[in-house]
Amino acid sequence: MFPNLSFFGLTLPSYTLMLCLGAAVFLALLLYKGKKEGLDKRELLFVGIFVLGCCVIGAKLLYALVTFLNSTYQVAVHFREGIAKGFIYLFSGFVYYGGVIGGLIGVRIYCRINASNIDRLFSAGFVGIPLMHAIGRIGCFLAGCCYGIEYEGFGAVTFPSSAANPVEVSRFPVQLLSAAVDLIIFAALSVIRRREKTAAALFGSYLLMYGAARFAVEFLRGDILRGVWGGLSTSQYLSILAVGAGIWLLVRAKVRRSKIIGR
Repeated sequence: MFPNLSFFGLTLPSYTLMLCLGAAVFLALLLYKGKKEGLDKRELLFVGIFVLGCCVIGAKLLYALVTFLNSTYQVAVHFREGIAKGFIYLFSGFVYYGGVIGGLIGVRIYCRINASNIDRLFSAGFVGIPLMHAIGRIGCFLAGCCYGIEYEGFGAVTFPSSAANPVEVSRFPVQLLSAAVDLIIFAALSVIRRREKTAAALFGSYLLMYGAARFAVEFLRGDILRGVWGGLSTSQYLSILAVGAGIWLLVRAKVRRSKIIGR
């Protein structure tokens, strides 16, 4: 749609720009919420940047794994043309679930090393994750990647032919639907956060809502190169795991709360 945006004579990739904007909004929200929790601003900024870095690494690694498993021949072709070209092809995108896993690992590592309270960090920052993701999905729409199925009804869009979208046909604007879903989850988590402050309850609620929504939205995705096995995409299998993990975390949080009340 708009793969590049120009400001004051400077042209920037729209996807990269929206990713940076999403990260900036996440950090700003983390600092704002963290201040209300009485957390140190410098520590919050450090942990926010550290976790974002872990998110990027996780998203890249899972993308590379999915690409290798689904397009082994293409990966081999690119590596035969040069090692650098092979690695660029292998790590050219992101898988969101990999970012979630990477971010969670980053939080656990930080809290373990610094003996920080994971519940307070989650309460301060986790609500901003779906908001950041929504902004990123708008970047997908502008760039024309992560596109939807072929569709000619209300709201259909046609993206220019590109490496991300090789066929110029009318498609369902699934990126905007995904962004809307993320905004709804952001609003829901903001409400849940008022009564639930534990990492298990917040993360469990997110995994349950996002996993269920993502499983459904995937049926409207048209970029099957991400991998489809048994009629379901890689992200749908991960969504099933996410819903299961979310339910487990919520049950665990409820049991833990009951034990505390019963003391």
